[in-house]
Amino acid sequence: MLYGALTMFCHLFFIAFYTLASARVSLAVLFNRTIDDFNGDESTGQLPVYSPTDVWAVVLNGNCTECTLQPDPSLTHDRTWHDTTIGDSTSQGMHTVTLEFTGSAIYFFGIAPNNGGGNFGVRVQFSLDGAAVGTYVHTPNASTNEMEYSVPMFKKESLSNKAHTLVAGIKGVFDESNMPNALLFDYAIYTIDNQGQIPTGTSSSISSDMVGTISAPAVTVQITTTSSANSASTSSQFPVAIVVGSVCGIAIFGLIVCALLWFSLKRRLGRRKTLPPQINIDAFPVAPPTSAQLRLGVTSGSAWVPVGTTGQEASSLTMPLIPPQPSNSRTKIQSQRPSPSTVLDAPRSLLPELPAYTP
Repeated sequence: MLYGALTMFCHLFFIAFYTLASARVSLAVLFNRTIDDFNGDESTGQLPVYSPTDVWAVVLNGNCTECTLQPDPSLTHDRTWHDTTIGDSTSQGMHTVTLEFTGSAIYFFGIAPNNGGGNFGVRVQFSLDGAAVGTYVHTPNASTNEMEYSVPMFKKESLSNKAHTLVAGIKGVFDESNMPNALLFDYAIYTIDNQGQIPTGTSSSISSDMVGTISAPAVTVQITTTSSANSASTSSQFPVAIVVGSVCGIAIFGLIVCALLWFSLKRRLGRRKTLPPQINIDAFPVAPPTSAQLRLGVTSGSAWVPVGTTGQEASSLTMPLIPPQPSNSRTKIQSQRPSPSTVLDAPRSLLPELPAYTP
């Protein structure tokens, strides 16, 4: 019974160990990567695609002197951005930037001008994997001349962890008043799922308390992101440490229990081997026959054993008792007397000495 319990415990222990090990392998580790407007993907090096190329201004550290919008380079990502505007109401073309990434979430950040920037509005249309997913609208604030930086113009989470394509673009003027439409792309961040392997390289951050508005037909979505890639990387490592610690703790505990059960079983088996052998003793032994009974073949009411029979054989040989006789004294006396043939056949050493017969 103890051996069966030990075997069952070992089976359950190894099943639990295998399950936790499998969970450790399949544990998802989320990590953020940045796609800069000029330097591209920090992990793969893939660059954004701008179309048409001649309508986009590449601004490095504020070197675009002919640009109407002049953001502060120190407030931008890597001190770079791409600028495109549409001020002609008759323009039918679309100015787009295309980002390709592999991950489960995407965040698109730009720069939004206010009245101090020349009275430009922002109306950006987004499509993900070929399907329209919303429009970002920013109306310039007349009470301030300061531009807004790291504005989250689009976000999409809970995507399947595979390759995706995001396209952002402007088309036509901002509104019916023919206000110019502008798109200043700064950077994007996407989230990857590395299935338990922490990627190498520097991490990127999503600024806290960044709020933008995506407007679509009959729907307005408020965006608020408060997480950072560094914190996501750190928090993703905590489950890994917990799983590894749990597996090691269960392994050590299981080995200790198995060792205790094994020594207990071995000790019990050792006690059984040291016990003396059991001896069966007959409570009613057969009395050994006398020499006269062996020679005469007469039973004494117990067992009859012939001459030359061993003790073990004698215990298996019995002779029925003499049947009872009528209860009168004469017959009883006669029955106790030996027959003449018995007397004649008996050895002379067993016959009584009789006086000599004299006529």
